[in-house]
Amino acid sequence: MSDVDEKVIGRIRKLFALSESPNENEAALALERAHELLAQYNLEMVDLADSNSGVIEEELESGSRRSVWRTVLVHAICEANYCAAYVALSYRQQKQVYSLRIAGRKHNVQSARVMIDYLVAAVERLAKLEPVAVRDTFRKGISHSLGLRLRALKSREAADGNVCRDLVVREDAAIKAHLSRKNVQTKKETMKLGAGMDEFRRGAKAGNSISLDRQVDSL
Repeated sequence: MSDVDEKVIGRIRKLFALSESPNENEAALALERAHELLAQYNLEMVDLADSNSGVIEEELESGSRRSVWRTVLVHAICEANYCAAYVALSYRQQKQVYSLRIAGRKHNVQSARVMIDYLVAAVERLAKLEPVAVRDTFRKGISHSLGLRLRALKSREAADGNVCRDLVVREDAAIKAHLSRKNVQTKKETMKLGAGMDEFRRGAKAGNSISLDRQVDSL
């Protein structure tokens, strides 16, 4: 199955979830659109119920040192895409090694990875315009503002009617159940600024200029 099919299947699953709305008009429209997509892409219901419909995990990166600003940004992106990110620590040859992992349904993990690639590249492009000595603080400012914007997007989606709220709750519950079975406890990553508040504020302002529209996949 192609990546395009996986993206379409993700949209169809969401439409079928919306078809359970107590609002009869909303439910009918969602169901109609879902069947239109099934016909358009020559898919069957069995394609929606394959093994990829459950929660999976993928390693995003690993190593002996990790970037705090990048980890904070990945957490925010995953949250906006109905996934969870967490850091697993292990020891290899008596050295501590981290693994930044993403957990979620396959189509959501794929969406998160696309957004991660796009936003990390955007941060690095802007950071190259700054003096080397302040780039890390500048990146933290961008990461902070992008995180706020991404969480605001998800909050607006959750507030957009009972069906969307139910969808958010179901996706979050599936992730929490998966992590609980693995005894994984997630915690919020924090950034220490120290000096350089001016660079942080400048980074936050730059982060507000990065477009999220092209990354938001609508039904």
